[in-house]
Amino acid sequence: MSITQITGRSGFYLRVSVPADLRKVLKTNSLSFKAGSTRQEAIRNRPGLLAKAEQRFATARGNDPVR
Repeated sequence: MSITQITGRSGFYLRVSVPADLRKVLKTNSLSFKAGSTRQEAIRNRPGLLAKAEQRFATARGNDPVR
């Protein structure tokens, strides 16, 4: 997990590594989320975006978070 800037785009992005067992399912090695316009805003938004990534991993595994 890292906060980075992507060339040609404005703002800061959170890049989350996809677990090895889900890489074939999601067809990617990492997920990127726009975290904010400034680095401080990105740091503040990180916990919510990490929860969003974990939810996507759980869905890909077939786990229902309600049950």
